Amino acid sequence: MEQEMKEKMELMSRIHHRSLDVWDRIMAKSYSKLSGLSTEEISVLRILCQQPDKIMKEIGEELGVGKSTLTGIIDRLEKRGYLRRVINPRDRRSFGLEITRQGKAAQREHVRIEADLYGDIVTFLRENGALDAYLELSQKLLDTLEQKYGIEPTQQEKGSG
Repeated sequence: MEQEMKEKMELMSRIHHRSLDVWDRIMAKSYSKLSGLSTEEISVLRILCQQPDKIMKEIGEELGVGKSTLTGIIDRLEKRGYLRRVINPRDRRSFGLEITRQGKAAQREHVRIEADLYGDIVTFLRENGALDAYLELSQKLLDTLEQKYGIEPTQQEKGSG
């Protein structure tokens, strides 16, 4: 039984890493505006498109990342021309973030990517009679892992559950 468990864990690891690799290759091949952007960088663009007046502290809280991590993300996005720092109209002592046309175009592409890929996944699972079971087990798995490891869901996750 122990050998079987070890083999299943190794298979799970291979599947997980392959899925990440497939996602990255799809992005690089088909979606040039997002090529080279991390998940966190894409999430910042999404937040700013949906809520342009969000300040860095609020974005960090929503994503569950610290100030130094968020600063690095913002620096990279600014360097690539996806956003720029501006004086915050809500608090002139701090900087706000303004998404550029290039950043908005990348976010629109991101929305299209998700619609295409998740549509393919949902269709596949539905056709194989596994959609509801997949969704239910995935949610339970994430809830269990968060509880086991003492991880609080981010604001983004709280809103999607």
